[in-house]
Amino acid sequence: MMSTAETSSEVRDAWRPILEQWYTKTTRAETHSAAGWALRQWSLPLPGLQTQKAPKENPGWYVNPAGMTLLRVERGTFLRDYSHPPKPQEVEITRPFYIGDREVTRAQFLQFRDDPVYSEKAKPKNWKPVDLGTVADAIGFPAGGVDWSDAVLFCIWLSHLEGLEPAYVKSDSVWQLNRAADGYRLPTEAEWEYSCRAGTTFAYGIGQKSGALKWMADTTGTTLRSGAVGMPNFFGLFDLHGNLQEWCTDYFQQAYENKALVQDPLPEKVSRSRVVRGGSYNTGVKSWRVWHRSHLPPTSRAFDAGFRVLRPVSGPE
Repeated sequence: MMSTAETSSEVRDAWRPILEQWYTKTTRAETHSAAGWALRQWSLPLPGLQTQKAPKENPGWYVNPAGMTLLRVERGTFLRDYSHPPKPQEVEITRPFYIGDREVTRAQFLQFRDDPVYSEKAKPKNWKPVDLGTVADAIGFPAGGVDWSDAVLFCIWLSHLEGLEPAYVKSDSVWQLNRAADGYRLPTEAEWEYSCRAGTTFAYGIGQKSGALKWMADTTGTTLRSGAVGMPNFFGLFDLHGNLQEWCTDYFQQAYENKALVQDPLPEKVSRSRVVRGGSYNTGVKSWRVWHRSHLPPTSRAFDAGFRVLRPVSGPE
């Protein structure tokens, strides 16, 4: 693969209008993401995109009023191991959904925290951005130091912003998921893994060995970096391997349900922790494997914990 340093200005000039056309007009999420990535690699400005409350012109992707790009993921199946010794379990995702192309940025989270017309009681208490030291412009970095409830509150705010029914309701001081709602939420663990695999069976999304991540993630494991620097996966999603580990809706269970086939799994049993997936720049590449599972107490504002949002597809599929 040719590096950006090896690409002549003539080649860039020839490709620029093509990439801009793909970035703004294609209906394919993966093409949109790849074109944007190429433009950023060449330090070319991204064309402006119109925001929408619902996907209209481009059913494969759209930009919501908060400036977040949502990509459509179609329903389907994948295999995972569910027992010891391992046995394959088929997981069926029965409904399509839209999911953030990258982790929620600190700029977006600060927009929520500092919203002057939104109730202070519905915001995280005492949340501050993680100190990134010498980083001069960290606004495009993902929002770390976010606990599970902080992420849920963001999803509720985003739903209210667009006039959607919040997907989380509080019952006896516990957040409960209403899967029938059309509002934003965290992905389930199964939806997250399905999105990360993107139709492949590789350990690292695009390859069986960690070297495959060279173009997708920073494998040095030394620092957080801005979102969408690496290449997207085959669904067009960025940063599913490393950067920040990502909260999922699920309570963590040591083992999956003991069945050969499950549909839209979501454990109901309460536990002391919630699932996080994808590993972080701080946890090492083995934790970046598509099937690797981890968990944190829901009140943990770990410096390397963040999230991305999911919005169910409403209406005709």
